[in-house]
This record gives sequence, structure tokens and C-alpha cells, in this order.
Amino acid sequence: KVMSRDIPKEQVLSILEVAFAPLECSAESVDRGNRVSFRVYDSEGAPLLNVEDVLMQRLQDTGGIKSIVGQSRDSLIERGYKLESWPFSDAEQLKGPGSC
Repeated sequence: KVMSRDIPKEQVLSILEVAFAPLECSAESVDRGNRVSFRVYDSEGAPLLNVEDVLMQRLQDTGGIKSIVGQSRDSLIERGYKLESWPFSDAEQLKGPGSC
């Protein structure tokens, strides 16, 4: 259990809100804070991505938030959107070659 670092719930929402910059992202906790929904919008305010009912527990785990946000970012990048780096993109580079 040492490897998993728990992220506070409030921080999960703020990480999500910056993870898709320069696009806008609004994140909210639902189900009494047990689940999270987030939406990503383009500069005109048109919705690009809608992710609903992700378990908060999964996002509080660094591996879980990297996986979920990484997949969402990849889908936007594949559609031609340019995204800035986000809080966990640096962590991946620090691991060096050969790690997943």
C-alpha cells in the first residue's frame, strides 16, 4: 500500500480543472462526494468531452487519475487539440525509460 498516494478530494477537482489546459474543464463531485463528473469545452464553450460517474476513490489514487485523465487527454489530442502538460505528465518523465 506504500506505492499508492491518496490525493485529497478537493485536490482531485482542481487537478481535473487544469489537466486539459488551455481548454476549459469543469469538474464536480456528485453522489455525496463519492463520484466525479467532468466536462471539457473548447474556447467557444462547445462541449468536447463528457466523463460522468467516475469513482472518487479511483481519482484519489495517482495511478487511477493518471490513467483516466491520460485517456481523456489522448482522445482530445487525437482529435487535433493541443494540450499543455498537466501535474502528472512530469511525473511520468521522471521515471526514465523502461517503465510503464
